[in-house]
Amino acid sequence: MSNIWLLLIPSTIFGIGLGISFPTIQTLLADLAPREYLATIISVNGTFYGLGQTLGPLLMGYAFGFGGISSVFYAATSFAVLIFFVFRYCTCR
Repeated sequence: MSNIWLLLIPSTIFGIGLGISFPTIQTLLADLAPREYLATIISVNGTFYGLGQTLGPLLMGYAFGFGGISSVFYAATSFAVLIFFVFRYCTCR
């Protein structure tokens, strides 16, 4: 990479956004969850968050190796749509 700022600036913006959104999500979950399941819900959220951080780069690295940078965007979009439908139709009562 010829210019380190092209990596540093987006990474910083992403970190700031994540630092704002993660506590907000935890607070929202704490407000919505029943008191007796609060610890379980918060821990499941943290578990899936860590699982996403672990498996995301691994799977997208495989997609990159398979078809280049455009396949990473297609794979991520497909996964996001799949997760949307899973949570939309499997969790709503």
